[in-house]
Amino acid sequence: MKYRTIDRCRDAFEVRMMCRNLEVSHSGYYDWREREPSARDRANEQLLGHIRSFHTDSDGVMGAPRIWEELQYAGIPCGKNRVARLMRINHLQGIPQKKRWRKKTCEPRPRGIQNHLARNFNAHEPNTKWVTDITYVDTVEGWLYLSAVKTCIPASSSAGRCESNGVRSCIAASSPSQITDNRGQTTVFLMRI
Repeated sequence: MKYRTIDRCRDAFEVRMMCRNLEVSHSGYYDWREREPSARDRANEQLLGHIRSFHTDSDGVMGAPRIWEELQYAGIPCGKNRVARLMRINHLQGIPQKKRWRKKTCEPRPRGIQNHLARNFNAHEPNTKWVTDITYVDTVEGWLYLSAVKTCIPASSSAGRCESNGVRSCIAASSPSQITDNRGQTTVFLMRI
């Protein structure tokens, strides 16, 4: 490390003075400069070439763990920490992936709540069966909540929709009671908060 520092600064300062201040011999510095790279250094250079190749092939997306897996798959023996160290020293960095959203597991239905439709969506009279759904979409501005309500009568076109930044306001704006008043027409609710 000291020899590298001396080599970097040799145009600005005298080599003997730097060797004296860093407490190394100047003959050791000159011996280090003319020495052939060690087998480990040559192996690291060769491995770095493979790492750079995989890194550029992935457009800079892959980090050390994925590059290490690719090297293992290609039959190039190396350790994961060695790949990480060589990438860190040479300023190669991958792009971290976003955490994936995990779907919640279905919980048991609370007491007193029943499924009255039992998947029978055929209605013979108006305002007896409604179908609702709510979902959310990740956008640049944040989560967008989308709620929809529709009557189960095939001939009727009563429907409602709400887009909102909040779940509670989205559910309230698309409730069946607001659509019931406009039975004969399609009703659309658009809401941004």
